[in-house]
Amino acid sequence: MAIAAKLVLLTFLYLMFFSPSHRPRIDDAAVDRHLIPTR
Repeated sequence: MAIAAKLVLLTFLYLMFFSPSHRPRIDDAAVDRHLIPTR
């Protein structure tokens, strides 16, 4: 029972905080702006 509860909790935490829908989109232009800032 405890293992099932831990599995449910870990799945919930993954879906709430670490799922791909929460990751920012990064494109080539954003990388260029970040790595080569203009003055």
